Amino acid sequence: MDEFLGEFLSRELAALPETMRRRPEAVAPREPDRFWEAAPGVPCVVEWVRPELAREFPGVPTRVPGRSSRSWTRGWQTRTFLQKTGRVARGASRWESRHALDVDFDVEAAAMCEQPMAIRMPDGSRHLPDAFVWMRRGPHEIREVKPESDAVEQEGRWSAIGGSVAALGYGYRVVTDTRLAYPPRVANIDAFMSHRHAEVPGDWVLNEMWRALASGPMTVGAFRARFPELATKQLHALVRLVFIGVTDLDRPFDDDSTIVRQRRDIRRVGAAFRSDCRPAGPEGEGGMGAERFVVGQPLLVNGVPVVLRRGAGNDATKWEVRDRNGDRVRLLSGRDLSEAWERGELLYDRNGGTPVRGGEETR
Repeated sequence: MDEFLGEFLSRELAALPETMRRRPEAVAPREPDRFWEAAPGVPCVVEWVRPELAREFPGVPTRVPGRSSRSWTRGWQTRTFLQKTGRVARGASRWESRHALDVDFDVEAAAMCEQPMAIRMPDGSRHLPDAFVWMRRGPHEIREVKPESDAVEQEGRWSAIGGSVAALGYGYRVVTDTRLAYPPRVANIDAFMSHRHAEVPGDWVLNEMWRALASGPMTVGAFRARFPELATKQLHALVRLVFIGVTDLDRPFDDDSTIVRQRRDIRRVGAAFRSDCRPAGPEGEGGMGAERFVVGQPLLVNGVPVVLRRGAGNDATKWEVRDRNGDRVRLLSGRDLSEAWERGELLYDRNGGTPVRGGEETR
């Protein structure tokens, strides 16, 4: 059988055109952004800032941007929801929209504010940056978002602006489509966004994931080995919800990619995508599910150690609560389990350690 299959595949491969038989060419490394680090120099003057930046620039007048025009003559008017800030960012181009998403997935960026300020350059010219980005480490950044063709045409002005902004103590970065349209980066972000509405695991599983990443970065392969029932779409949803982050978006997302934990509390942004009362899928079919109860989870019911199992036959949509000998103690729905947990009637025994009462956070 194996020989027949090998011969068949060889014939099929030989029948393909040469262009289809070739391996895809490797993607060239991405060109670095134009970036100026904070350094001494002649600073520019900040004329006004948005209210969100009042603490960064004390004493500078604040101004709320007016409502953007809905007219088609004003060009692109984009709206992008930012998970990191819980608000919708406006953009004047598709590149600004892609940049907002890029910041949301960047593990080094903490938050972003669009249309942040107006600055007066030493030569008297006025500049309106596109974004202010709070960084987790190092100085925060003021950014300009441009197509690469426009950035090349205006190459002479970036050094002057970057030097003056750097003198304020902030980094200045010009972000172009060499970054925002870089194929692996686009493929990763699009994949994460395509599963943004997938139901994520419940609290019990999220707590275990949070602990697993507490010691530092972990490869996706090791993370999947630790949580084998985690479906790909659930992993993508956790990245979109900023529960975990990918350290290198410029390489294909696979088992060798490195992830880190980012934000523990995703209730505010993820509540609409969760269903703590919906049972998981059948055992072995990728259903860690959308609730806090999983196959094999050790529990204490009225002080008796039990283990959750999936129902069989007509009871396949319910949970079987079985003791350690395999005898069925109770048959409950996912809603019954959730309500009992919230009432504190269930305890879960973490690896034989101290039981934790239902309804409590287990960080």
